[in-house]
Amino acid sequence: MNGYKTHNDKEIECCGSSLMGEIDCKYTDILLSFGLTGDTDGYKVDAEWTILFNDGVIATLYNWKDGKNYNGSLGFDVEDIYDWHIGGFKKESVDKITEVIEDIKYLGYIKIINSKELTKTKKQLIKLGFYCAFPRYRRYPLELVLAYFPKYKNRSCTIMYNDVTNKEITQENLFSFDFDSLLFEALL
Repeated sequence: MNGYKTHNDKEIECCGSSLMGEIDCKYTDILLSFGLTGDTDGYKVDAEWTILFNDGVIATLYNWKDGKNYNGSLGFDVEDIYDWHIGGFKKESVDKITEVIEDIKYLGYIKIINSKELTKTKKQLIKLGFYCAFPRYRRYPLELVLAYFPKYKNRSCTIMYNDVTNKEITQENLFSFDFDSLLFEALL
């Protein structure tokens, strides 16, 4: 991805970072922005991302004491968490994370009925330049949401957990789909 790397790309040292701010957003937005979650403490945190921006700013993004790890059955499923903490070494980390997440332009979604279809579609999306972040746990049928980040010129895809777009892209028209006009339309 342009503009930043995550723990999925390389090991990023974040020991000594601390809470800098918070952001309200969907889990889907974070998956599209930064990929799959990294390792957590398994106690107070259910999902965490570590991000290194090209200018050297390091940020962490995580939930805190509101998920199943800390609260058991009374805690939120990670897909239902909207209050996320932003950590780092500088307040600038809050601006950087917010900028990426607020830059998302939803393109549409694709319905998937089984794992074979998911594998085929993922290969097609990668050929089309999409970064695909799919959590291990899946129930079929499912929907893949496609997004674009104008500032970084990224294309990203993940499983939809929330209703974020109503524009359907079918398996049949995936390769013939006019992504350029869809991207242009998303930027309006």
